[in-house]
Amino acid sequence: MKRQTKAWGVLIGMIGALLFQTPVFAEVIYGEIINASPGNSSLSVRRLDTWDTLRGHPKQVRITIPHDTEFQGVHSLEDLKTGDRVLVDVSKNEVLGGLEANTVEAAVKLE
Repeated sequence: MKRQTKAWGVLIGMIGALLFQTPVFAEVIYGEIINASPGNSSLSVRRLDTWDTLRGHPKQVRITIPHDTEFQGVHSLEDLKTGDRVLVDVSKNEVLGGLEANTVEAAVKLE
């Protein structure tokens, strides 16, 4: 009896976790910088990942850069310039509705 009660408790816990989980939006964007604006803490990027554009994602995106964004291959937003290629791990800001960078990585141009 005790074993059956424990199994029901685990099952109910799993169902509750599935029902009440919040949707998570995460995406990695590969693209070329159109505009890097340290004053506005934002990047405008032209997507180069054709798979995402074929799925209906916008070709150009504006990404907000919060103060806790991690940079790889560059020290900060000030080091990026128009034409640089980047990989940006973004998430959706549920309050403001835009994209926010989690990490920005300088990418090598493959010609």
